[in-house]
Amino acid sequence: MSSTRKVLLGTKEMNTARSYNSQREIAAFLQALTTYPEHFQENPLLSFEQHMVRVADENRGLPTQATVR
Repeated sequence: MSSTRKVLLGTKEMNTARSYNSQREIAAFLQALTTYPEHFQENPLLSFEQHMVRVADENRGLPTQATVR
């Protein structure tokens, strides 16, 4: 296999991975957007950014402040 072909295959794989990551980020944002009002009602000091980070972490399987407690 030529080096040019290897580069093209690598680029395609990178684009696929980038697209998958983008789709996950968009899904996390939309989930945070729809669930924020309920969480804000329970905790008015919670910013949307804090909530979105928590949702994204949960979607990636990372522990969050809520799950650590």
